[in-house]
Amino acid sequence: VNMPELSSFIYQNGMVQAYYKTADYQQQLPYVRHYENLAGDLWTRTIDYDYEVGYMNFYVTNSDFVNERPETMKFRIVLLW
Repeated sequence: VNMPELSSFIYQNGMVQAYYKTADYQQQLPYVRHYENLAGDLWTRTIDYDYEVGYMNFYVTNSDFVNERPETMKFRIVLLW
C-alpha cells in the first residue's frame, strides 16, 4: 500500500500500528483466528504487516497454505510520533 504519510521521521522516531476492521469491531494486528469448515477441516488465518518509508505491506496467511485470494479487507493505520 502506498503511504506517503509514513515519513522517514516517523519510521525512525515514531510508531506504526495497524488494525483489521470489520463492520462490528477492529482487531490490532497481528490477527490470528482458528477456523473449521463443515467437512471438519481445520486451519488458522494470520494477518500481519510490515512497513518501510512510504509503504506498508499486508499479508494474509492460512496455515493450510491454500492459495486463494482473500476477501476485500479494511485496515486502520495509526502513525504516532
